Amino acid sequence: VENIPDMVAVEEMDDHTLVFFNHAAEEFIGFPREFLVGQKPDRIFPEDYAAFWARTTAEVERLQDSILAIQTFSRGKESDQRMLRTKKIPIFSSKGQMRYILSIITDITEEKIPDVISTDPFLVRT
Repeated sequence: VENIPDMVAVEEMDDHTLVFFNHAAEEFIGFPREFLVGQKPDRIFPEDYAAFWARTTAEVERLQDSILAIQTFSRGKESDQRMLRTKKIPIFSSKGQMRYILSIITDITEEKIPDVISTDPFLVRT
């Protein structure tokens, strides 16, 4: 998990704090994991991506199933805009309660993507 090129994050469902980031996520976000772990998404992501994160988390909670979503991520400059594909996977306790959501985030900026996606993020149940 630590050395895969995709970003990996784990969100705890009790209070929606982020409890794990791999090295790729740490590098992409630009903060050390010591700062990131224990934070809520709206404290570390830009406002539009934090809203996307909350929407996709709510959808996983509602469906009790995995989803795939695509959204842009910008660090402030138009030239630094990235297209990210996020797979969110629920992790259940032995009693069947959702405890965590595992997020695997891939930068797909360089891939061929239909233009409609850049203006209309979408969710797909997987």
